[in-house]
Amino acid sequence: MRLTRQREAMDCGLAVVAMITGVNYLQAREVALRLKAWTPTVGMPTPGLRASLAALGFASGEKLLRLPHRNPRWAPPHSVIKIPGVERIGHWVAWDGERVFDPAAPGPMPVTLWFNWRGRRVKRPSSFLETWRHAEHET
Repeated sequence: MRLTRQREAMDCGLAVVAMITGVNYLQAREVALRLKAWTPTVGMPTPGLRASLAALGFASGEKLLRLPHRNPRWAPPHSVIKIPGVERIGHWVAWDGERVFDPAAPGPMPVTLWFNWRGRRVKRPSSFLETWRHAEHET
Protein backbone atom coordinates (compact mmCIF):
# COMPACT_ATOMS: atom_id res chain seq x y z
CA MET A 1 0.00 0.00 0.00
CA ARG A 2 1.23 3.50 -0.81
CA LEU A 3 0.29 6.62 1.12
CA THR A 4 -2.01 9.05 -0.68
CA ARG A 5 -2.28 12.44 0.99
CA GLN A 6 -5.57 14.25 1.24
CA ARG A 7 -5.68 17.56 -0.62
CA GLU A 8 -8.72 19.17 0.97
CA ALA A 9 -10.28 19.20 4.42
CA MET A 10 -13.00 16.67 3.53
CA ASP A 11 -11.27 14.25 1.16
CA CYS A 12 -9.68 11.68 3.47
CA GLY A 13 -12.15 9.11 2.08
CA LEU A 14 -10.91 9.74 -1.46
CA ALA A 15 -7.32 9.26 -0.36
CA VAL A 16 -8.18 6.02 1.46
CA VAL A 17 -10.03 4.66 -1.58
CA ALA A 18 -6.92 5.41 -3.64
CA MET A 19 -4.66 3.68 -1.10
CA ILE A 20 -6.78 0.53 -0.76
CA THR A 21 -7.40 0.10 -4.51
CA GLY A 22 -4.01 1.24 -5.80
CA VAL A 23 -5.36 3.96 -8.10
CA ASN A 24 -4.17 7.55 -7.87
CA TYR A 25 -6.03 10.35 -6.10
CA LEU A 26 -7.52 11.84 -9.27
CA GLN A 27 -8.88 8.48 -10.41
CA ALA A 28 -10.49 7.90 -7.01
CA ARG A 29 -11.97 11.40 -7.12
CA GLU A 30 -13.36 10.89 -10.63
CA VAL A 31 -15.07 7.64 -9.61
CA ALA A 32 -16.50 9.14 -6.41
CA LEU A 33 -17.85 12.20 -8.24
CA ARG A 34 -19.44 10.03 -10.95
CA LEU A 35 -21.14 7.94 -8.24
CA LYS A 36 -22.06 11.03 -6.20
CA ALA A 37 -20.22 9.30 -3.34
CA TRP A 38 -18.23 12.35 -2.25
CA THR A 39 -18.65 16.12 -2.05
CA PRO A 40 -16.11 18.72 -0.91
CA THR A 41 -18.51 19.94 1.79
CA VAL A 42 -19.78 16.63 3.20
CA GLY A 43 -16.89 14.31 2.47
CA MET A 44 -17.47 10.59 1.94
CA PRO A 45 -20.00 8.77 4.13
CA THR A 46 -19.70 5.00 4.57
CA PRO A 47 -22.10 4.14 1.69
CA GLY A 48 -20.07 6.36 -0.65
CA LEU A 49 -16.84 4.73 0.46
CA ARG A 50 -18.28 1.25 -0.15
CA ALA A 51 -19.65 2.27 -3.59
CA SER A 52 -16.31 3.78 -4.65
CA LEU A 53 -14.41 0.68 -3.53
CA ALA A 54 -16.86 -1.56 -5.43
CA ALA A 55 -16.57 0.52 -8.61
CA LEU A 56 -12.80 -0.02 -8.45
CA GLY A 57 -13.05 -3.79 -8.01
CA PHE A 58 -13.01 -4.10 -4.22
CA ALA A 59 -15.69 -5.56 -2.00
CA SER A 60 -16.16 -4.50 1.60
CA GLY A 61 -18.06 -5.55 4.65
CA GLU A 62 -21.73 -4.60 4.71
CA LYS A 63 -21.27 -2.28 7.66
CA LEU A 64 -18.68 -0.81 9.96
CA LEU A 65 -17.66 -3.22 12.71
CA ARG A 66 -16.74 -2.21 16.24
CA LEU A 67 -12.99 -2.03 16.73
CA PRO A 68 -12.01 -3.90 19.94
CA HIS A 69 -10.05 -1.75 22.38
CA ARG A 70 -10.25 1.12 19.84
CA ASN A 71 -6.93 -0.04 18.41
CA PRO A 72 -6.22 -0.66 14.68
CA ARG A 73 -4.19 -3.78 15.54
CA TRP A 74 -7.49 -5.64 15.95
CA ALA A 75 -8.59 -4.91 12.36
CA PRO A 76 -7.63 -7.28 9.54
CA PRO A 77 -5.09 -6.07 6.95
CA HIS A 78 -6.47 -3.86 4.16
CA SER A 79 -9.15 -2.38 6.38
CA VAL A 80 -10.53 1.12 6.34
CA ILE A 81 -10.67 2.52 9.85
CA LYS A 82 -13.08 5.21 11.01
CA ILE A 83 -12.09 7.76 13.61
CA PRO A 84 -15.16 9.48 15.08
CA GLY A 85 -15.30 13.23 14.99
CA VAL A 86 -17.59 16.02 16.04
CA GLU A 87 -21.01 16.59 14.48
CA ARG A 88 -20.93 13.17 12.74
CA ILE A 89 -17.85 14.12 10.75
CA GLY A 90 -15.06 11.60 11.15
CA HIS A 91 -11.76 10.72 9.53
CA TRP A 92 -10.86 7.70 7.39
CA VAL A 93 -7.47 5.96 7.51
CA ALA A 94 -6.17 2.75 5.92
CA TRP A 95 -4.51 -0.15 7.75
CA ASP A 96 -2.17 -2.69 6.13
CA GLY A 97 -1.88 -4.96 9.16
CA GLU A 98 1.30 -3.29 10.41
CA ARG A 99 1.00 0.45 9.80
CA VAL A 100 -1.64 3.16 9.75
CA PHE A 101 -1.87 5.09 6.48
CA ASP A 102 -3.41 8.39 7.57
CA PRO A 103 -4.00 10.71 4.59
CA ALA A 104 -3.27 13.70 6.86
CA ALA A 105 0.04 12.27 8.15
CA PRO A 106 3.53 12.73 6.71
CA GLY A 107 3.86 8.96 6.12
CA PRO A 108 2.68 5.49 7.17
CA MET A 109 3.27 4.82 10.86
CA PRO A 110 3.17 1.93 13.34
CA VAL A 111 0.17 2.24 15.65
CA THR A 112 2.07 3.56 18.68
CA LEU A 113 3.84 6.26 16.68
CA TRP A 114 0.57 7.18 14.96
CA PHE A 115 -1.23 7.53 18.33
CA ASN A 116 1.59 9.82 19.50
CA TRP A 117 1.45 11.84 16.26
CA ARG A 118 -2.34 12.24 16.44
CA GLY A 119 -2.07 13.20 20.10
CA ARG A 120 -5.23 14.39 21.75
CA ARG A 121 -6.46 16.18 18.64
CA VAL A 122 -8.92 13.43 17.72
CA LYS A 123 -10.68 10.52 19.35
CA ARG A 124 -9.37 6.97 19.12
CA PRO A 125 -10.55 4.77 16.22
CA SER A 126 -13.93 3.17 16.86
CA SER A 127 -14.79 0.95 13.90
CA PHE A 128 -13.47 -0.62 10.72
CA LEU A 129 -14.59 -1.83 7.31
CA GLU A 130 -12.77 -4.86 5.92
CA THR A 131 -12.01 -4.75 2.18
CA TRP A 132 -10.83 -7.27 -0.40
CA ARG A 133 -10.47 -7.59 -4.16
CA HIS A 134 -13.58 -9.14 -5.72
CA ALA A 135 -11.57 -12.03 -7.21
CA GLU A 136 -10.22 -13.04 -3.79
CA HIS A 137 -13.67 -14.13 -2.63
CA GLU A 138 -15.17 -15.52 -5.84
CA THR A 139 -15.89 -19.24 -5.80
